Amino acid sequence: MTKLIVYFTLLFSINLIAQDTITKPHHSVISLDKVKVVYRGIDNLITLAVPNAKEYWVSGTGVSKLDEPGKYLIRPGSGTELKIVVVIKLQDDSIVNEEHVYQIKRIPILSSKLNGSNCNNCIVQLNRKDIESAVISGEFDDVSLDWNVEILSFDLIISDKKVIQNDGNKFNKDSIQALKKSKNETDFIIANIRFIVKGFNGMVCKINSISGEIVD
Repeated sequence: MTKLIVYFTLLFSINLIAQDTITKPHHSVISLDKVKVVYRGIDNLITLAVPNAKEYWVSGTGVSKLDEPGKYLIRPGSGTELKIVVVIKLQDDSIVNEEHVYQIKRIPILSSKLNGSNCNNCIVQLNRKDIESAVISGEFDDVSLDWNVEILSFDLIISDKKVIQNDGNKFNKDSIQALKKSKNETDFIIANIRFIVKGFNGMVCKINSISGEIVD
């Protein structure tokens, strides 16, 4: 399975309960996603910092330590929540226990768009004057995500017959010429869309095709 490393950026605080039952200010900080979510089916990267601690230990289902200090991978299993436990030995040798709880979600659906439009079981209309400037893009249905999708290539299929391969996210000269020569209400499909998510190793999801028609 292609792995995707998701980098999280929001810092948050939690209460610590010392071994002697005295409540103390928090000592560790975990850098995580702004909505406190980890995704099932991918490798979620977290960064843990525990300033001024003698040592600390991290545990949790699907949590593994990387070679780089403070870096851990989370591979969520079943259920809807994931708990990370951090046990910290302070400079005075007292022990502090922390719990960090995050929601587990599935990777959201990635939808393809033609000039920002697409839907299930519908036809996207492409005005003939907009053919040269038309852009194919990909967006996740979860609006809380800002993952940047880059379209690498796609196939243009006109009237289920002619297939034209295109690089990037815009129609090439052959596609533009073929679409402009097509009659009004000619059907076309944008299929076999290849993509990456910038900054990540890949995706563990598919992207749908686009059904369209030329209009004057």
